[in-house]
Amino acid sequence: MTLGKITIAARILTGVVWSLGLVTAGASLMSYRPGPDLPILPPVALILAGLSAVVAGQFIFMVIVADRVFPGANAKLVAACEWVVAAGLALLMATTACFAAYYLLK
Repeated sequence: MTLGKITIAARILTGVVWSLGLVTAGASLMSYRPGPDLPILPPVALILAGLSAVVAGQFIFMVIVADRVFPGANAKLVAACEWVVAAGLALLMATTACFAAYYLLK
C-alpha cells in the first residue's frame, strides 16, 4: 500500500468518525428532555439543534467520504446535492440560534 492510499484511507476514516459523532450527538440532542430542575433550552430548540447536527454529519460525510469513494459521480448532481444540504444546514442553524436567543433573552 502506498502512502497516497494510506492518506486517503485516513481521510475517509476521519470523515466517517466525524460524521458519525455529529449524527450521534444530534440524535441524542433530539431525544434529550431536560427535567424541571435543569431547563437548558425549550424542546423545540433542542430538536432543531439535534437536527442541525445530523444534517452537518450528513454534509461532512458527503463532502469528505462520498466524494473520495465515488469520484466518478456526476459532478453537477453532487454539487447540487451538497448545495441543498448546505442551505438546509444554514437555515436550521439560523433557526436554532433564533430560538435559543429568544429563550435565553426573555
